[in-house]
Amino acid sequence: MIFVNDGFTGLPVDIVAALCGDILTQSYSSIDYFLYLTVNRYVEIVDSNKPKLLWVPSYSSRANDSLVDFIDDLGRKWFDFLEKEIGPFNSRTETGARDVLINSKAIILPKEEKK
Repeated sequence: MIFVNDGFTGLPVDIVAALCGDILTQSYSSIDYFLYLTVNRYVEIVDSNKPKLLWVPSYSSRANDSLVDFIDDLGRKWFDFLEKEIGPFNSRTETGARDVLINSKAIILPKEEKK
């Protein structure tokens, strides 16, 4: 399952990813992975001074290595595509480690409201 956050800022990023990912991959036998990504919403990660777009997959115990490799490769290709379309990034976050999201938060521009 692919979950794209395209503007929801009402809850911290780690809470949304954990709640949705854990519930879906553990409760539904047809869902072997949960991919949390941001497209138009940059995220502030703890100990980083650069805004990030996210690609953070989590997998059920049923997921095999070929699925993990496919999703990881798709993430690299997704960021490569974005860089061709909008220009190079200062940094990219492609990670399977959901703990990178702990205490992270969506960057809200001055004229925006939390959604």
